[in-house]
Amino acid sequence: MLPLAFITLTGAVLLLTFAEHSYDDPYITFHCARNIIEGKGYVYNIGERVLVTTTVLYTLLLAGLGFLWSNLPLLGTIISVLSLTLAAIFIYLIGRQFHQPAVGMMAALLLILFPHLVATFSSKTCFYIMLVLGTFYFYARGALRIAALFSALVSLAQLDGALVAVVISLHYIWKRRRFPWREALIYIALVTPWILYAWFTFGSPIPVTLMAKRQQAQMLISPSFLGRFFRVLRSYSRTPLYRLYLPFSLIGLWSVIAMRRKWLPLILWTLLYFASYIAVGVSAYYWYYSPLVPAVIVLVSIGLEESIRALERIRAIRAYTSALLVLFLLLLVAPEARSILYIYQHPDSRLPIYKEVGVWINEHTPKEASVGTLEVGIIGYYARRRMVGFAGIVRPEVAKLLTHMTTYEDAAIWAVRTYMPDYVVIHPGWFPRLVESDWFIELYHPVKEFTHQDFHSNPLVLYSLNRGSKESVSSSPLSKSTLGRKPSFSLANPMSATRRDTPPL
Repeated sequence: MLPLAFITLTGAVLLLTFAEHSYDDPYITFHCARNIIEGKGYVYNIGERVLVTTTVLYTLLLAGLGFLWSNLPLLGTIISVLSLTLAAIFIYLIGRQFHQPAVGMMAALLLILFPHLVATFSSKTCFYIMLVLGTFYFYARGALRIAALFSALVSLAQLDGALVAVVISLHYIWKRRRFPWREALIYIALVTPWILYAWFTFGSPIPVTLMAKRQQAQMLISPSFLGRFFRVLRSYSRTPLYRLYLPFSLIGLWSVIAMRRKWLPLILWTLLYFASYIAVGVSAYYWYYSPLVPAVIVLVSIGLEESIRALERIRAIRAYTSALLVLFLLLLVAPEARSILYIYQHPDSRLPIYKEVGVWINEHTPKEASVGTLEVGIIGYYARRRMVGFAGIVRPEVAKLLTHMTTYEDAAIWAVRTYMPDYVVIHPGWFPRLVESDWFIELYHPVKEFTHQDFHSNPLVLYSLNRGSKESVSSSPLSKSTLGRKPSFSLANPMSATRRDTPPL
């Protein structure tokens, strides 16, 4: 009971500390959940049947709880912290199930404090990881029907969650020499209704977000998933104590392969997840690497236990091995605590200024107005207006423009000329060709500047479409063929603020 109480207490501290933590992407899900609550349907822009969320289960959970409590951003953070706490409990229980309670306890402590997970609070990530670990726990216990239930929930929480069901099914067939038909029927019965609904409502169960992020990955300014992975590793390795993770994880991997093969399903799923993201070729957002953390933590914990066992064979050290175990565990936790403190002291600088922009638009513009901007999450949630995103997240037509020959500025120019939103919110330095073009100067005028002391790209400028411009302009929109002839930007990547490689260390 003491380990579970400690994990729960740690989760409570995280909740009190990071209650206000969030970033732009989760607000897209919050927006859809609020539309469900208000009876406007499972959509982002009212009347547009576009599937923009990658997580139906998390969206519906937010919507269901949102009927009781309307503060969805705070609700999202609470769900994240509770999910991470439960994920740590699951990994501890898996260790006990495998008769390795020390490994389970160490893994639980390292997991709940891992900065890459804390940085994702308010999004679906911790919720997804919790369901994954819950699936593996019930599978380890032999509770196959509950494992099938959890694996279905994983698939509804995130599209690639189907890989969990694949790994467990293959492992079961390999161990039992038969296919788990009953469990497969449970999985199919839970997942099929959503697939059918999404197919008939949106034309496909695959969200446009996935297509947009694959298109983003083609851009010259976007690193590959594998390339950013090595960047993440280098970022962590700059802190000396994080380097301890490498030798312990290698020892743990050797132990799993040679002796402790009960952990293999979790390790194999992690490898399959990693390989699938490389194969799909999505743009590398930092939270895509978070599901890799549980397997790494498990390997580190097994490696630490194996190292202490090896030291116990040395008579002169045998009496001090318990103290050494505690010392090494503290050395592994120390950089995590330091990173978490840094995250707490340096929240996402976009949140306050984007919220201010959205609130101002909501209070000072007509309800039927449309707004064009690069990132639609926070601004769109508070503005409550029809959004035209320049990154293609909510409009597949814009996403298709993102190639190795184009930039976000090209997409912005095309989107503004094509949709002519009533308002445009941008940093002028991001898109100089747009704001300095004759046609934009003729059609739009600046209304208000927004600045914030923590926002590195001051100011954000709100432009308004001149009255009568939509009716008077006779020039046709830019064709797609005119885009991308010469990629140019005043900044290397205006979305760089959205893509931390790791939490700052």
